[in-house]
Amino acid sequence: TWSTTMAEAAVAAVGRVSAIVLSLLGDGFAGGKPTSGTRPRRFRDTAAGRHRLARSKASAGAAAERGVAVQRSPPPSPPLLLPRMPPPPPPPEVVFVSPELAGWGSVGGLGAMVAHLAAALAARGLRVSVVLPHYASRGGGRSAAPHAAAHLFDLSVPLEPSRGDAPLSVLHGTTEGGVRVYLLQSDVHFRAPYAHRCPADALLSACLLSRGALLLLERLSASPAALLSNDWVAALAAPYARHGAW
Repeated sequence: TWSTTMAEAAVAAVGRVSAIVLSLLGDGFAGGKPTSGTRPRRFRDTAAGRHRLARSKASAGAAAERGVAVQRSPPPSPPLLLPRMPPPPPPPEVVFVSPELAGWGSVGGLGAMVAHLAAALAARGLRVSVVLPHYASRGGGRSAAPHAAAHLFDLSVPLEPSRGDAPLSVLHGTTEGGVRVYLLQSDVHFRAPYAHRCPADALLSACLLSRGALLLLERLSASPAALLSNDWVAALAAPYARHGAW
């Protein structure tokens, strides 16, 4: 009958499924139960399990090989970043304001003293500058300098209101010892060393030298550690610098 046929087909289907399951579990089962003297085989003991285990071992081996390769050739380490040290400060600067300098405009021992002292300080590593007048003549002759003095710039030095401003030309040169020389040129006020027609003219030349030297340093953005004024002609440089009256 139809019901009998359907029941037989269902039994057959269950049998086929059971056979497939038993084949996956292995030969150690008979009728769904372990045979005597045997133990249930695990999944890895089957063909499918062995295949999956082989794939796992291959993946682990490849990973191990990659790990060994990384250990043998490690990536380059980043460069060691050391703290950036600030640059060393520049050596101190010393500025002489003098009416004389040997070889550039001198009539006596003051010019020789300034030249030797400036050279000695420069030899010790200091930055040394000398500011002095550029005299138009000296004893009837030209005040020649052993080094070429080039024009640097012009200055306008304020004087008393009745006189207005005095123009100055700044020349620049360097001695053999590395001392920088700045010459303030004015044919009207700096004709020759100590060539003053009257006390008022002498005082005007002294004011012009001191104020011109300070204006020069301001123009150069210089901040000397020491400002040395030599002789009475340059004596006003110190009070002018202290009170900012230039």
